Amino acid sequence: MKSELKRNIVLALGLAALIGGGLAALEYHRSWRDAASTLRTDSYAVTDHVELLIRNLRLEAETVADGLDPEALATSGRPILEKVWRENSGLKGVLVVDATGRVVDEAHTGGSTKGLDMSARAYFRAHRDGVVRGAFLSAPIRSRVDGSWVLPLSVPIKKQDGAFAGVVVVGAEPGYFSHLSHTLTAIDSRFFLRVRSNGAVLPLADTPDMPDLSDTIAAHFEAAAADNVTRHVDKTDWQLPNAIAAIRPSPSDRFDVVVVRTHTALEQAARSAAARLGAPAFALSTAIFMTLVGLWWWSLKARLANVQMTKMAENTPGAIFEWIMQPDHTVSFAFFSASLPDLLGVTQEALEANGTAVFTHIPQEDIQATKVAIVKAAEGMTHFEFRHRVNHPERGLRWVLVSANPTPRKDGSISWYGNTVDITDQMEAEKRAAAAAEELRAAHGRLTSVAEIAPVGLYEYLWHGPGQIEFTYTSAHFETLMGYTREEILDLQAGIFERIHPDDLQGYVEGIAESSITMTPRHKRVRIIHPTRGLRWLSAAATPRKRQDGTVIWTGALSDVTADVEREEELRKAHRLAEEMRAENEHRALHDGLTGLPNRRYYDRMLAAHLARARQGEQSDCTLIRLDLDHFKYVNDTLGHAAGDAVLERVAEVLRAELRASDFAARIGGDEFSILLAPGTSEATANALVARIREGLAEPLMHEGRQCRFGASFGIVQTDDLATMDDDIQIFADAALYRAKDGGRNRVEVFTTEIHREIQHDRRFAFEIHEGLDAGQFVPFFQPQVSAEDGSLVGIETLLRWQHPADGLLAPDRFMHVAEQLRLVPEIDRVMMEKSRDALIRWQAEGLTVPKISFNVSSGRMHDPDVVALAREMAMGETRVAFELLESILVEEESDAFRFHLDRLRDAGVEIEIDDFGSGHASIVSLMEIAPSALKIDKRIVLPVADDMRARNLVRAIVEIAETLGINTVAEGVETEDQAAILRGIGCNVLQGYLFARPLSEDNLLQFALGARQERA
Repeated sequence: MKSELKRNIVLALGLAALIGGGLAALEYHRSWRDAASTLRTDSYAVTDHVELLIRNLRLEAETVADGLDPEALATSGRPILEKVWRENSGLKGVLVVDATGRVVDEAHTGGSTKGLDMSARAYFRAHRDGVVRGAFLSAPIRSRVDGSWVLPLSVPIKKQDGAFAGVVVVGAEPGYFSHLSHTLTAIDSRFFLRVRSNGAVLPLADTPDMPDLSDTIAAHFEAAAADNVTRHVDKTDWQLPNAIAAIRPSPSDRFDVVVVRTHTALEQAARSAAARLGAPAFALSTAIFMTLVGLWWWSLKARLANVQMTKMAENTPGAIFEWIMQPDHTVSFAFFSASLPDLLGVTQEALEANGTAVFTHIPQEDIQATKVAIVKAAEGMTHFEFRHRVNHPERGLRWVLVSANPTPRKDGSISWYGNTVDITDQMEAEKRAAAAAEELRAAHGRLTSVAEIAPVGLYEYLWHGPGQIEFTYTSAHFETLMGYTREEILDLQAGIFERIHPDDLQGYVEGIAESSITMTPRHKRVRIIHPTRGLRWLSAAATPRKRQDGTVIWTGALSDVTADVEREEELRKAHRLAEEMRAENEHRALHDGLTGLPNRRYYDRMLAAHLARARQGEQSDCTLIRLDLDHFKYVNDTLGHAAGDAVLERVAEVLRAELRASDFAARIGGDEFSILLAPGTSEATANALVARIREGLAEPLMHEGRQCRFGASFGIVQTDDLATMDDDIQIFADAALYRAKDGGRNRVEVFTTEIHREIQHDRRFAFEIHEGLDAGQFVPFFQPQVSAEDGSLVGIETLLRWQHPADGLLAPDRFMHVAEQLRLVPEIDRVMMEKSRDALIRWQAEGLTVPKISFNVSSGRMHDPDVVALAREMAMGETRVAFELLESILVEEESDAFRFHLDRLRDAGVEIEIDDFGSGHASIVSLMEIAPSALKIDKRIVLPVADDMRARNLVRAIVEIAETLGINTVAEGVETEDQAAILRGIGCNVLQGYLFARPLSEDNLLQFALGARQERA
């Protein structure tokens, strides 16, 4: 019996091996069959992505073309060229070609292509001859600079009349498309781009077998063309030597995409798939056949056989199972090993009761994906393999791999034989490996970028003393720049400096000696007489370190900056031209069209970058300067807007001249500028910079023979902890600027703790003003106006007061600037007029009729419907209503709209008085046109009238003007009897001031008026 058992065991193992091998063979052949389908899918994905990338190239080329001036191709496209270049990795270059085929501007890696003749290029001829009207995707070409392959896409440049002006060419390297490998289903697939215009085939990834495959694909296309056969993805696949391929034409008909998998890769994939299916199948078959052998074994040995089979299942990695799916998709377990409940975090009873218990701790999104994969595998009766998560109740989040093969049953159900393995450690290892690979790739990319953009000559020499220099290393590029061979440099040593221009030699050599003693880095431009290239400008940058023996080792880099020097010279010569072209550059989103400075958007972006670096701990300090022009509106109003533009241009010129390259200045408003100083700038340095700017702005500016008189106020804020100050730095800079303006203008104010306290005070007032409005704390006070002849009450001026619950009675100068910022002045004005109206009614009930009541109103409030309505309502009674307008308004508001609003007020019965007359520059003609009812003489003229004859004569002149025009006069600020007597004698009609009464509350004014009436009686 034992020998029979052995034969059966051998037979069972053979059958298991046969099944496993058979399934592996089937999976092997299925993998080969599915390769074509995979290639078709990949060809669609890659074609769509390539189409998007080609479209992006076209849009970038059109962006450059739209930004060019056809009449100045060589100079007008630099900013947009650099922007396109910076924002698109994988570009070889962007060229601007004029109508003759010459390259006039560029942005690319490697050497310069300026001046090269591109007229023989297919893309140039296609646009020049009108063969192509839009974008043209040309055949891949080799770069004339470094020989690398480039895929050019070009668009024409048109003049305003539609004439051909040139071409913009955007060249993409194969690396521009290399990231598309992530879209492929199979990582061993290769993809190629075939340009329709000439049939050239370009590999879009860098692998050793790509050139051979490119030639093979090109040959097949030629054969297909010869046979008049159209090959595409929906009809057939290509059988290449040692590979298969699928092709899909692009929707734009510019190119075809070919996706290829080599027979070697397919063989490896098929073997891997066969192994993934065959091994579990063999294990499962072995278990099943061994179970049958156990059942066949002696009935007395049945229990032992079952134990042996169970142990074998438990020793299998993970857990094995048989899962049955009924036609109605209900599921149950026919068998599972003991480790399966533990892997899934459920009980054995739950799995036995319901097959769907496997999903108990699987996240919902993974359940949906798993079910879809199961149904798909069941429909095709294909191998199922899926990774999903398990929120294990004891061990937390785990990853498991489920692998199973379906077997149809006679009753229509399907048995799934498979195993489940915990792969959490493997997933974490893969994640760490992927992160490490990405970090390595990024580091490699950075090093590659540095190497590509650093065309410098490296060198190292020892300085033993003045004139004693020993070169220990020079790179090949250094030798090329200096025009010496390595042997000549070793032989001449310091003698190679004789090639420096005589005017620069002594200063350069002495500078080396001085820096070697002070141990300070060197950065110097110097001219050399090159033996073949003539006069060249070189930039040398080097840093020193000292040995113990006193020798100084200099390590540095040398670069040819001749083009930069020439360009700088050209820019200086082209300054006037640049000014004329400024209007054409206004479309630039980040720069001000008039001054050429960065605008508000650019400034906001720069400040946001500063704040982001500060929050990340990379850069904590910051110095911000606010600059606001003084009397700028006066320049505009008196000399015209052209003069105002000249002032703004002068500011921009001074800022450019005085700021360092690392500083940032922007025009953020009409006459307001912001300056962000470079990190590490001290407050003293900022003050010195502002002093230089003020000196530059103080130089006389003439416009059309007249001097533009203006000044500038500055607010400075400096912090060592920008992250803490955050965006409040702008508020603080504005606060310092406002302090400078309030202090007399043309001043500099540094943000201090005192200003900070004022800001906190204003913030508190901002909240309390709202509360005060709701609580009715804003009340009108009234200052009497008396007749100069008999002292009778002839009117009152309404003055705003805030009955603050903590600070007491506050005058407007304490809080109105906050109210203006909150835009609550209209509401406060409305409240004042309503309360004044109600006071008039109450006084009349007490027997007091006020002859006239006046209000201080700004020009902007004159046409407010609420203000006009309230004034009309009061004017309908026995009290006349007057609006007091500042004299400066007559200068600032000489417009038809202003006079229209004045006429509306007069129609409403409102009189107009000119306040603070004598403080401005109003003309007699303006007074005649406005026709006010009274002139209120500024108290600064009235106060000295008793002691100053000039003031007395000035008042007399004002009175005479008023009498000539038929206008009354009101003298403000009368404080003494002598003043009152003099003013009465001069002929002033009305007097107002502390001599008669300070501003009074409603009740106090009633007592004052009634008391004065009794005294006169």
